[in-house]
Amino acid sequence: MGNFPICKRDLRILDKRKEESVIEVILSVNYLQKLLVGKEIKITLKIRIMAKKVLILSSSPRRGGNSDTLCDEFMRGAMESGNEVEKIFLRDKIINYCTGCSTCSRYNKPCPQKDDTAEILEKMIRADVIVMATPVYFYTMSAQMK
Repeated sequence: MGNFPICKRDLRILDKRKEESVIEVILSVNYLQKLLVGKEIKITLKIRIMAKKVLILSSSPRRGGNSDTLCDEFMRGAMESGNEVEKIFLRDKIINYCTGCSTCSRYNKPCPQKDDTAEILEKMIRADVIVMATPVYFYTMSAQMK
């Protein structure tokens, strides 16, 4: 039959599910109008919506604190929308401070420090969305997030 012209005004989302939405499309097709004179064709399509990879970095020093609770609520909403979500609690990671050795900037090599930074950076690169949550201490973010 060929492709049908679809106008945005003709799309209505009927049912949201975890990874797909059922959309009713009402099409008015010129070459079928001669056969159906003034009638509309109703077709139900299943469209798979691509999930985003969401990475949440929580720098709260307290589990269950305000910032951590906000992360959990954001995570719940993102998962209900069908996204793949991972939360990293920075308090549980070993992250050393930069020593200024210039290995990364001058020689374009990975940081020589043996900590969890490389793992976190790799996850940040692969993520579609990065959420950074931090409590505010002395008018700035926490040391864990810096």
